[in-house]
Formats: sequence, C-alpha cells, structure tokens
Amino acid sequence: MISKHNLCAIVMLAAVAAMAFEPVPAPDRGKPWPGNAQNIPYEDVLDVSDLVIEGTVKSFDGGRIKLTDVRSLLGRQGKAGAEVIYAGTFSDNDMDKGKSVTLICPEQTNGMLRLAGDPPKGAGLMVPGPDLLEALVVAAKDPAKGYNSTNPAVKLSSAYRLACAWVAAPADGKPKLPDDIIDTLLDGLTSDPLRDRNVNSAARNAINLLLDADINKLFGYSVNAPDFKRDDKASDVRIGWRQTVNAIQAQRREAAAGKTTKPPETDFNLKRATLFIPLESTKADKK
Repeated sequence: MISKHNLCAIVMLAAVAAMAFEPVPAPDRGKPWPGNAQNIPYEDVLDVSDLVIEGTVKSFDGGRIKLTDVRSLLGRQGKAGAEVIYAGTFSDNDMDKGKSVTLICPEQTNGMLRLAGDPPKGAGLMVPGPDLLEALVVAAKDPAKGYNSTNPAVKLSSAYRLACAWVAAPADGKPKLPDDIIDTLLDGLTSDPLRDRNVNSAARNAINLLLDADINKLFGYSVNAPDFKRDDKASDVRIGWRQTVNAIQAQRREAAAGKTTKPPETDFNLKRATLFIPLESTKADKK
C-alpha cells in the first residue's frame, strides 16, 4: 500500500456529490476496481493495494494470468512464479506470451493473487511499467515536495494528490495549491510513454474536480480516444482555460480601474476558475 493518508478516490468522492463530474467510487477493501466504468488513476489503485509485481507472461486464459521470472516492485511476493486472477478483457497484445508486465494486487487471499483493477479500465495492469511506478511512489511520499520534481511523472502524480487534498478539505481550510497546478494538469491530458489513459484520467479527474467541470462535455476530451485525438482535444481544453484566465484577468484590470463590468462568459465555472488564477499572475496573457 503506497499511502495510508492519501486515499484519493475515497476522500474526493465524499466531497463531490453535487459537482459536474463524479469519479468512480472506491471498492470495498480487497475488492478490485471495475474494468467497465471510467479509466481509474493508478494512484487510486495503489493506495488500496499491497503488492506490485513484474513478471513474464507464461499464459493467460479463463481469467488467470500465469507469470514466470516474477520480482516484487512493491511489497513482498517471494515466489519465482505467480498466478493472478482477474475479470474482464485485456486489450490486444497486453498479455502476449513472453511479454514483461507490471501488475498491481491487493492483499493475497489463500495464496492467490487478484488483480487490483480489472481490464480494460481498472488500472490493475500498469502499462508504462516500473519507471512510472517509481515516480508514483516518490510522489505519494511527499506530494508537496514531489511537485517541484524535474521528473514530469512525479510532478503530475503529485499534482493529482494535492488536488485530492484540496477537494477533500473543508471550505474554510483549503490548502494552498501551486500557482501553475492547472497548467501541470493540462500537460497530463496528453499522451506520452509514461502517460497512458490511466495517467490521463488522473489529470482529467483533478481538472474536473478543481474547476467543477466536465471536460468531456465541454471539449469532447476522452481518455478512451486514440493518442492523437487525446492530444488534439487536450489542446482545446488548454485553449479554453487560457481564454478563461484572460477573461478573468481583463475583468480584474477593469475593476481595478474603477470600471463596472459584467461577469465574463467563460467555458469553465467562473467562481471556481477565479480561485486558481493568482492576482499577481499575468503569465497566461503572455502565452
């Protein structure tokens, strides 16, 4: 289990009942995340799991993956071979014989491993592999520190965890977030070797919940789309945010000059967006 204190999906869900976007509720302890709902952020799966293993696919059939050359990346498995049960359907080539795979599992039951998130969306299979896992572990230890990392994967995962904490906090006790956290999350919507759909879903969830929005409805952004389409729609989301920032900053300048103005029309929730645009910042105007 990566974290006992940052159970993102659990704490966020309690705070978002009336918002535009609602994440998938966390399953009961030891139960897998569903594979047929939203793509689940890896952070949410890791936070309620105890073991991550890497192994070579020997076979998979009938809801069971057989692995050889197994090594534990997180937690202890202690065997050279392993069998992991699951429900659902993997994408093409995910479980090709001889392929190295990284799997997230909850506690073992009677010696049998269970995938922590069912395919295709449940994030039990960590497609980017050990490099991403290492980044997620670093971010989980200290998200505030991790946000300053030069590793984009660490920074993005830290941003997601900081967003979780902000959403879960009471209205009069919101922690201060980095000034550029929305820009960091926007970067997380694009595809990359370490940013697959489940990583993109963390950025999507955080943006939607921080801004009380649904970027699928507003801009057609879907983590299920092909890489090029996600990148294209991510650009649309960024443009929409930039226009929102510029409109709010223009209104602030006019108000400072004593002019009476109407609230600007923006893609994003005006009240929420204002919270994430520092008074002293003019970076978005210059981009």
